[in-house]
Amino acid sequence: NTKLNQLNIGIVGDLGVGKTQLIQSLLYQLRSQPEVNRGHTPSILILDYKKDYSKPAFVSATNARVVRPENMPLNLFDIRDSSGALKPWLQRARCFIDILSRIYTGIGPVQQDKLKNAVKRGFEEAAKKGFDAPTIYDVFESYAYLVGDKADAPYSIMSYMVDMELFTRDHESVLPFSEFFDGIVVVDLGSLEDDDKTKNMLVAIFLNLFYAYMLRVEKQPFIGTD
Repeated sequence: NTKLNQLNIGIVGDLGVGKTQLIQSLLYQLRSQPEVNRGHTPSILILDYKKDYSKPAFVSATNARVVRPENMPLNLFDIRDSSGALKPWLQRARCFIDILSRIYTGIGPVQQDKLKNAVKRGFEEAAKKGFDAPTIYDVFESYAYLVGDKADAPYSIMSYMVDMELFTRDHESVLPFSEFFDGIVVVDLGSLEDDDKTKNMLVAIFLNLFYAYMLRVEKQPFIGTD
């Protein structure tokens, strides 16, 4: 209980059988004993490589929500959680460039500048249509316009994301990450089978979104003196 009392929001990756069982046990306790977490049921993000956390028994016991990597109601360029940013579009552009750079280390300054301009153009076009932010599909279209017939690594990565339809095209169905990340959320990476490149890309995306979310979480003071 001492350890559980210190746990507020966590992220779980692939841990192996014994450790997976330990984590599952902790999650069961957190769901059934919210009093150990100041009366709140914590939110947990699980990147599930082997479908250990997608099984009906676990989902039923913890009321987890399993999300398959297709048409997910997220938008990498959504600015609703970017409160306080002087230029939200630029913040989202930097985050997106950071994500792509983690997937492919060969993205240089010229490509980064094109990516930034593509995101900016995407925001401008979205505003004309009455939307707060473009989707990955809009940004890809803008980037394709900028590079013309000279396809490069960012073009290839985004083309793959668009073809797989990992994220929703519908602006109206997009949730801010702060709403998407509610309760125990299991991202079913196991459904991608041996597609390790897409798994790595989604892990980079979710860690980026998770980190940005954690920076905005209100920090609570310790309880007690020890």
